[in-house]
Amino acid sequence: AIIHDTIKNQISHHRVGRPINVDAAKEYFIGKMKHAKENPDKYVVQEANGIKIENKVFDDAIEDGINQIERFFNTIWPNYSNLSYISHEDIESFFIDNIKVWVKLDLFSETEKGIKVVTDWKTGKDPENFNNPDEDIQMATYMLWVKYKYNNIPIENIATELDYLKSGNIVHPKISEDRLEKIKD
Repeated sequence: AIIHDTIKNQISHHRVGRPINVDAAKEYFIGKMKHAKENPDKYVVQEANGIKIENKVFDDAIEDGINQIERFFNTIWPNYSNLSYISHEDIESFFIDNIKVWVKLDLFSETEKGIKVVTDWKTGKDPENFNNPDEDIQMATYMLWVKYKYNNIPIENIATELDYLKSGNIVHPKISEDRLEKIKD
């Protein structure tokens, strides 16, 4: 959550025309992590339940987070330079058969050709199999939201991508219309 918050903070700067600042992002992240380390019972479930977390766990998390932030802004973020920003981290909702569904896209953008791009970044390890059904459901739900928001645009005009911040891998799940119908059911 703190890595996502750090990225969100910098994209907010980008949205209003300020440059991305990797050093400021790292400082922001370190500040948030130090606060969590000093107040672990407010941020870590184990600590809130009386299970002590060693300082090394926080130190390792800070090091890993800095690596992910550097990889995101130095390797992954430049891929978005040709895309038009639409939104990031906004909470949206839509209905599927009278059931309200909530989504929060990490980044929503558009190509010069009008393709809507839904991006989700992952801070954990790459999956063993990039056809992870849980992520398929997540990305398919995001696609359904885009179809809803943009008057049922064809799925050929929607792209999805998962950005794995630990490795720098970017995966483009292919989700069929049939799969979208199964998700709706």
